[in-house]
Amino acid sequence: MATTAVNDTEKLASEATPDGLTKAQDEAEASQSAVTDAQAQLEAAQEAESTAQTAVDHQKETVAKASQAVVEKRSYSDKCYSSC
Repeated sequence: MATTAVNDTEKLASEATPDGLTKAQDEAEASQSAVTDAQAQLEAAQEAESTAQTAVDHQKETVAKASQAVVEKRSYSDKCYSSC
């Protein structure tokens, strides 16, 4: 397997032209640039997801507090009605 890889590499090197090498290098750089861009987009999406999750958690906490306040007011109202 390693011998095949070496032979393939030697064959490619012997057939390589300056223009072909330049084109291959340009394509490799473009591919690397695309990977870098995709990584940046992924990081931005992950940050947005984290921010959204924080907002959702805050909303849940607010709803829980509001629900507790309603329960406490109802309890107070029930006590007031029965003793007033």
